[in-house]
Amino acid sequence: MALKTAFERNKAVVSKHDDELTPLEIAAALETDAELPFAIAPLLRSGQRPVGYVREVWSEDASYYTSRKGAKSLIVAFTAQGLRLGVPISFFLQMLRDDAFDAVVLRDPGQLHYTRGVRGLGGFLESMARIRKFAEANGFDQIITFGNSLGGLPALRAGRLLGARRAFSIGGRYPWHPGRLLRGETPVPAFDPLCACASRSPTQLVSVYARGNEIDANANARLKRTFPECEEIAIDIGEHGIIPYFYRARLLPLFLACLLDYWDEVGLRTDLLARLEDAARHSLFEDRLNQSRNEERLKDIASKEQEARRLVDEEREARRSAEEALRNAGEGARSAD
Repeated sequence: MALKTAFERNKAVVSKHDDELTPLEIAAALETDAELPFAIAPLLRSGQRPVGYVREVWSEDASYYTSRKGAKSLIVAFTAQGLRLGVPISFFLQMLRDDAFDAVVLRDPGQLHYTRGVRGLGGFLESMARIRKFAEANGFDQIITFGNSLGGLPALRAGRLLGARRAFSIGGRYPWHPGRLLRGETPVPAFDPLCACASRSPTQLVSVYARGNEIDANANARLKRTFPECEEIAIDIGEHGIIPYFYRARLLPLFLACLLDYWDEVGLRTDLLARLEDAARHSLFEDRLNQSRNEERLKDIASKEQEARRLVDEEREARRSAEEALRNAGEGARSAD
């Protein structure tokens, strides 16, 4: 459809639209101005077709995306900081098979780990009940919950409440309610439903975490003590942002495919994840090497430019001194006459 919104080329402004528009809407905008810096623009320029999702706004913090192709799996995604999933929402959608997955994207602007639920849908239990009722009414065969960072553990809680087939936490972190109480912030729950006292559930819990990040590793260890059956996938990096890590390495589509498309093929999934880690390290090393080379080249250019300016300044000074000497000589000759 024709997009009437007036886009600015400022990346900070466009990034907001990265989370609000669907890939189809972004493709339409790029037809008007191909230079707009959307996150998926390089993918579309490379020949990828935009996935066919249309957006239905459920509330200010809940949106439903469907391609109306009869998808049988519903992804319920819990965003974190920046109301994203580690990448813009449009980029995350572009990574999905729109014939296999519809998606509900939830937001928690207060960064309260969804303890207050989702605006417009109700408290956490009520919000999950409404989503479960929607999934049953629309004939979805399975639900998969997916959360990043502060949305990771809420995705696990929701997975159990929704009867999801699988629940993924990517770099999930526990809330620190004592700090909120000391600061006099919003009321917090008296207990965490993601506890050892929870009843058994058929939902498979999966924790993907950064092995080299102390906070994330501790959170994963705590989760494993509570739910020993939780499957863990350690990514051998020190940074918290696993999804941005694979995004920078241009390997995010394969990482998400491992979790969403190939999970049941254990051998393939395990081998592919190991290869992805190696490829990501190599890709990012090459990027850093190229960046270092570029920095050295820029330093060399700057040094040569500085030297050229110094020579020009010296030449100007020599010329000025010579002209002054000539003037002085001329004035001395006139005085002698």
